[in-house]
Amino acid sequence: MFTDDMLPTDYLAELPSSRKRHHLAATEIDLRVILCICSALLIIILWGLTLWQLHKTERAEMANMQRDVISLTRLFKAHASRTIEATDQTIIYLRQRYNIEGKSFNIAQELQDGLVPVDIYNLFSIVDSKADVVLSTQPFNPLNLSDRAHIRVHMQSPDVGLYISAPTLGRVSGKWSLQMTRRINNPDGSFKGVVVASMDPSYFTTLYKDVDVGRLGAIAMIGTDGIVRVRHVGADDTLGKDASNTTFFKTMRANDSGTMLATSSSDHRERFFAYEKLDHYPLYVTVGLDIEERLASFHASRTEALIMTSISSLLIVLATVALVILIGNLIESRREAVLAAQAKLHFLSNMSHEFRTPLNGILGYSETLMEDFAGTRHGDFACTIHDSGVRLLGLVDSVLELSALRSGKISLVLGEENLADIVRNAVSRHEEAAQKKGIRLSETIANDVPSRIVCDRTKLLQVLDKLLDNAIRFTDSGSIQLNVIKDTSNYHFSIIDTGCGIPLAFQEKIFEKFAQVDDTSTRTHGGVGLGLTIAALLVKLMDGEIWIRSAPNVGSTFSFSLPLTPLSSVDAPRLVTPRNT
Repeated sequence: MFTDDMLPTDYLAELPSSRKRHHLAATEIDLRVILCICSALLIIILWGLTLWQLHKTERAEMANMQRDVISLTRLFKAHASRTIEATDQTIIYLRQRYNIEGKSFNIAQELQDGLVPVDIYNLFSIVDSKADVVLSTQPFNPLNLSDRAHIRVHMQSPDVGLYISAPTLGRVSGKWSLQMTRRINNPDGSFKGVVVASMDPSYFTTLYKDVDVGRLGAIAMIGTDGIVRVRHVGADDTLGKDASNTTFFKTMRANDSGTMLATSSSDHRERFFAYEKLDHYPLYVTVGLDIEERLASFHASRTEALIMTSISSLLIVLATVALVILIGNLIESRREAVLAAQAKLHFLSNMSHEFRTPLNGILGYSETLMEDFAGTRHGDFACTIHDSGVRLLGLVDSVLELSALRSGKISLVLGEENLADIVRNAVSRHEEAAQKKGIRLSETIANDVPSRIVCDRTKLLQVLDKLLDNAIRFTDSGSIQLNVIKDTSNYHFSIIDTGCGIPLAFQEKIFEKFAQVDDTSTRTHGGVGLGLTIAALLVKLMDGEIWIRSAPNVGSTFSFSLPLTPLSSVDAPRLVTPRNT
């Protein structure tokens, strides 16, 4: 027997690669490609789900912001409308009292009696037809206001109604005020004067500060002329800015209410605005929430999610690289193992072929010596030489057969055969050996088994021959029986012996090459452990299965099944190429 350390290094290097090995290597390389593709898909799915979830969350945050800004705008609109309406009613009441009482009307006392909460107003005053201040809630020096827009507008037109001026620095109060005015007419409709309510803008800004719109949120009241009446952004309470040329104001003028994203011209921050026009008054109320500030928590969560996704992707890439390297090492190791195994089989096959020539010479000459020296001591020597040569030739043939089976070079030749003839032939080959050991050898074929079957006669005889030879070798007394039965789809062959049996732990590897229960140098049974391996490979070649049931000191049953092929499928012997043995 030859071992791996007997193989020349140059021989292994010169061994050509087979198509089968190339196909196997390509398949394994494809596994690495598939692994990379799966990892890439996993990363894509991971990022896709993360970005989709972030987009969904951002949309939800934007929707919440839109609801909040619309609600706040409606709240401020209602508050501004009620405040201006209450002021307008006070102005109308004061105008009526002035028309009745004239300059004797005590405006300060009237207001102190609880007509309106005076703390939100800087001043109430009345001017006459010459725009001279004639009544006021505060002491005043003679003063003419004809140059003021909120006075002049009524002097020029009788149909203005309530006029709300841009923020104006009052000459009587000395404070910035929103001047709300109405015209006073004589009975003939001519201009008699104006009632002026000077509202403190801080009344609105104080309220706006109490409502949480964020540190960078914006609340404003803008006239239809584009002048900002009241505005609050953080600590900035700017008044009087002209916004008439901004895109935001033009959008408001085109729609009485709505929402929009806009960037402020003052601080250049992007905000989400809602705006609504006050009913019956030339004012818009607008609320803007700062996008960056409102989405700060979302942006923090998004950063964390992106970092975690990046780390996960990196781990997937590192794991993939590690697996690719590991698989590559395994592929290389397996390729080397396959090359070594094929080199071993190829080497043994070549050596076996080389052995056949001298063995045939030894057998031929030993037979001649046996005839020439028959009945003498030298004849016995020649007989021993011949028996040893036959045994060695059988080993060489087994190695050649194993090499051919492993390389897939053996094909099936199926034909219609007489089953009883095959069984009898197989048994008769071993009757002499069984008689020498005093073993009873018999065969039984069930009645429902057809007399003719479709099979490869040679291969089936080889399997039966090797199983019977194995049974006789390991049975010292008792019997050996070959049984044949069938079921709906298979023929079942069983060789039952009363030999030494096989331990359960060894039964799993009994069909491996060179496997023996007793592999010591002092074992009592011959053989090198190739018979059962060849039998198993032949059964597999014929699309069958082989198995064993055994117990030490009781005996063994080797069974194999072959597919039941209808006779009509084979009209003449035909060659069948094996799939993969």
